[in-house]
Amino acid sequence: MVLKPTPEQEKIINESGNIVVTAKPGSGKTFTIIEKIKIISDSLLSYQGVIAISFTQKSSYELSIRSKRREIPKKKSFYGTIDGFCINEIIRPFSKHFTNQINLFEVKTTLNDYPIYKELKSLENVNEEVSQSNMDLLSQSLKEGHIFLDICGETALFILNNVPACLEYLKSRYTHIFIDEYQDCGEAQDAIFKKLVNAGIIGVAVGDLDQAIYAFSNRYSKFLSSLMSNPNFKHFKLTENRRCHKSISDYSLALMGISIDSIDYDYRM
Repeated sequence: MVLKPTPEQEKIINESGNIVVTAKPGSGKTFTIIEKIKIISDSLLSYQGVIAISFTQKSSYELSIRSKRREIPKKKSFYGTIDGFCINEIIRPFSKHFTNQINLFEVKTTLNDYPIYKELKSLENVNEEVSQSNMDLLSQSLKEGHIFLDICGETALFILNNVPACLEYLKSRYTHIFIDEYQDCGEAQDAIFKKLVNAGIIGVAVGDLDQAIYAFSNRYSKFLSSLMSNPNFKHFKLTENRRCHKSISDYSLALMGISIDSIDYDYRM
């Protein structure tokens, strides 16, 4: 039995343009994402798909499993983590345009174990022009088959900005990009999302301003906030808790140190 969407969810599911959704705990954000993907998938051509990604393996696995339960045809869609998308859809297939050779890659957890590449940490400043020395260093690391997880997004963004064939491929294959847990976006992930949206891929960002968990790695909910005021996106809210009584979610938020008084539940909806 498939649940009937609430009026809030219905608006999100039926909106055809770029949207940003802020969702309270238990408000059915995953259900809403899946129902929206189902409607989109029904009209996709055989060579098309959607990008449906999240920051954690648990959340991305849930998106994939629930899409299968709804019998959504996968076609050419990508389900996984944002790091997985960067590695498998950008870095692996398109680094050869940058290095002029085909490599077998191994994912490394951190640059710290490779002092020779420590200067690549500066790639995290995505608004700064990449120096020639860092281009050469990045090229060398890729030629040696290294993909560093802590600059995975930055590496993908560099390739996306410098290899036109990469962007052409992505916009010809994917019609929509869904990013769940957008509050955990860093600068590179936010820039990749906006780059794809500017290329014509419809963007759907979903998150909760109160639940950012990756601030220690330079990921902040400010990027979700900026989309909420972006004129190219419509902002929708999911406020109705369908999982538990409001008092329970209030209590759990209080335990996390989040002021209940600061939360707008929008009782009129």
